[in-house]
Amino acid sequence: MPRRKLIYTDYYPYHVTARANNKEWFYIPKEQVWKIFVKELNLIVLEEKFKIHAFVLMDNHYHMLCSTDDSKDLGVVMQRLQKNVSRKINKKADRINHVFGGPYKGSLITTPTYYKTVLKYVFRNPVEAGIVSKVEDYKYSSLNSDEITTVFPYSIDSLINYRAQKLIPWLNGGLERSPKEIYKGLLKTEFKPVLERSYR
Repeated sequence: MPRRKLIYTDYYPYHVTARANNKEWFYIPKEQVWKIFVKELNLIVLEEKFKIHAFVLMDNHYHMLCSTDDSKDLGVVMQRLQKNVSRKINKKADRINHVFGGPYKGSLITTPTYYKTVLKYVFRNPVEAGIVSKVEDYKYSSLNSDEITTVFPYSIDSLINYRAQKLIPWLNGGLERSPKEIYKGLLKTEFKPVLERSYR
């Protein structure tokens, strides 16, 4: 069954991801890729009224939670972002090939509960991949960098009972659902965790 078309709206945030071509690592060091993304993301925040809630760069892909202004839909902004990032990476690498293996994949996040699930999934991606043991130890994350302008559309206090937990300990507390359930849910145009079947 083909993937349903993504709904463009400014009412809800999106999870967005894109993977490097052939699932290979980006052509240049991650530090350089990070700097390119930082510059381009900050430009679209200023010029497209784009809002970034979370951004994490991995070796061959990225995860982003974001939302748009009512004057620009996600497709327009993402086309600009991926085109400019690709052009700059290719220039640094002295290559002409595709940087990304295809278009970005977007998933609409329609409830605060789902937003909380995906927010944690994004920031814990390096932990679940075994790169670091704590979210605060990963360098290429908007959580640990003030280089990217970020905002949260929901009150973090209300999402995680902030008084009792605090953000970093909550993020380090592990996922409430399996990464596979969340990942499969993010393949849908509207996020909903896909429960894993248990066989006896």
